[in-house]
Amino acid sequence: MKTNNLLNKLSKLSKLNKLNKLRKIKIGGLVYKIEYISGLADFGSTHFDKQIILINKDLTDEKKVSVLYHEMIEIWNEMGDFNLNHQTIQTMESYMFQTFKENEI
Repeated sequence: MKTNNLLNKLSKLSKLNKLNKLRKIKIGGLVYKIEYISGLADFGSTHFDKQIILINKDLTDEKKVSVLYHEMIEIWNEMGDFNLNHQTIQTMESYMFQTFKENEI
C-alpha cells in the first residue's frame, strides 16, 4: 500500500515537473514560446503579437502551472473574441487547475 502511495506521488510530481519545463505550447494553431523570468512584476503575462507567455520563475511549481492555465485562457479569450472579464478568467483558471490536479490530468 505504501509503495502505491509513493508511486502516485512520484507520478504527480512527474506531471507537474513536465508542465513546469514546457518551453512552448501550441494554442489555436499558433506556437507560443514560454519563458520563465525571475523578478516578473506579475505572476504571468502574454505578449500576443510575439506569441510569448511569460511566467514568474520565483513561483512555486503549482502556481506556475496555475499561471500557465490562466494565460492559456487569456489566449483563448483573445483568439475567440469572447470578451471575458479578468475575474471570469481567474475563476475559470481556478476550476481548471483544481479539476486537473484532483483528477491527475
